[in-house]
Amino acid sequence: GRLLELPSADFGSASDDGAGRCAALLVALDDVVGATQPAALVVPSGDTALAEAAREVAAEHGVALLQPPAAELPLLEWVATLPPEGLRRWHEPRVTLCVITERRPASLERLLASVSAAHFLGDTVDLSISADADADAGTLALSRGWAWPHGATRLAVRAAKGGLVAAVAEAWTPDGYHSHGLLLEDDIEVSPYFYVYAKLALLRYAVSGEEGGGVPASGHAAGGLLGVSLYTPRLVELTMPRRRVDMQADLGTLPASAGGGGPPRRGAPSSSQR
Repeated sequence: GRLLELPSADFGSASDDGAGRCAALLVALDDVVGATQPAALVVPSGDTALAEAAREVAAEHGVALLQPPAAELPLLEWVATLPPEGLRRWHEPRVTLCVITERRPASLERLLASVSAAHFLGDTVDLSISADADADAGTLALSRGWAWPHGATRLAVRAAKGGLVAAVAEAWTPDGYHSHGLLLEDDIEVSPYFYVYAKLALLRYAVSGEEGGGVPASGHAAGGLLGVSLYTPRLVELTMPRRRVDMQADLGTLPASAGGGGPPRRGAPSSSQR
């Protein structure tokens, strides 16, 4: 159940000293991993001999390989607190960022800029933008042209106006039991560390099973986790009477999905998150 962190020094590119250097690193790393049996390896991303050796050894031993950019290594101090199960299943949760927008291009640009400045720890994270039918040209142009280096992008424009409730309901559809949607309205901005926190919460509670909220490797839901919030909802922004719903009681009675039990988990959208 150990975490093996490899040094972040410059080992040169995989081809600097030919096959001999890579072979020597491969043998040495294979011996270390075989002796320590870690749950995960941490090595900075990049075209280095060390990274190449780590990829081969991790695949050979069935060890999770974490490859964040070197500048993000200090953000992984919490990784050592994860249970071994969370480390082994590091790549299991798949997160899609779901942005809901309409006619606020300046506000949307602020949100997208804050998301793009965040730390994603080397993970692949897709970006999906959902626009209502009356979205203006500026909003659509910004959505279509935004560069996103962390994964796939998608823009969905509604054919008929649906309003906020429909936008939230349609913003994300899971493609498997380990798919997670993180919903963001276009009038907010996020912390650079929002994904780091989301990753920690998913690995500790949804994957590892701590606090009775996890999903074991069998795929069947356990405990009472329905979602993770990036803010504390102390402020109720609506003045209309609200129907009180026992989410756990209502959703807990849903039949198990094809890939596991219970409903999929997502983050609640917010207009007050910062």
